[in-house]
Amino acid sequence: MLTKVKNLMYGAVPACFLFTGSAHAIQINGAVTFSGGAILNNPVSALATQASILFPTAGFVDGDFSPAISAGDPATFTSPLVFGVTSGLIWSSGGFTFTASAPITAVAGPLNMNTLAIGAVGIVDDGPGGYEATPGELIFGVSPTWRGIGAFGSVTIAAGVPLPPPPAVPEGGTSAVLLAGSLTGLLGLKRRLVK
Repeated sequence: MLTKVKNLMYGAVPACFLFTGSAHAIQINGAVTFSGGAILNNPVSALATQASILFPTAGFVDGDFSPAISAGDPATFTSPLVFGVTSGLIWSSGGFTFTASAPITAVAGPLNMNTLAIGAVGIVDDGPGGYEATPGELIFGVSPTWRGIGAFGSVTIAAGVPLPPPPAVPEGGTSAVLLAGSLTGLLGLKRRLVK
């Protein structure tokens, strides 16, 4: 009988640790803009197939992107961005990255405007920063160009879906109380069985 009590005690200790839960990472919510220069490989935006990115810096920063990224912070962009080809890592700044999950697309504005819009869908991530990789969108515009040289502005939006709250689990202190109570109960059972 004493062996059964010992086995119960050895089983109770690991079982109490099952009550301690681990926190779930939350998805990224927010927006960040970047601006700088762009050089198209053709002076007519409708005929351009790629854009080289110059001096990208952060502008407006909102939500979870702040304070890791601040206005004026530099960014690293893949350059050139080749329309219909470039995918993978597009930009990084402040530990955050945007990775396109498919080739970027580009649409030229009216010929008399000589503008260009670039878009991509993908994943916003902050590496080991604690957030979960989150679906995001990049919208990128090149202003009217002169001989293929213009300014660009972009916005990346991460609109994570908040995770449901994890089930209520005792914290470490509560687990210790449960463990102590279980062991006290088992010791009381042992005393009754040994008598």
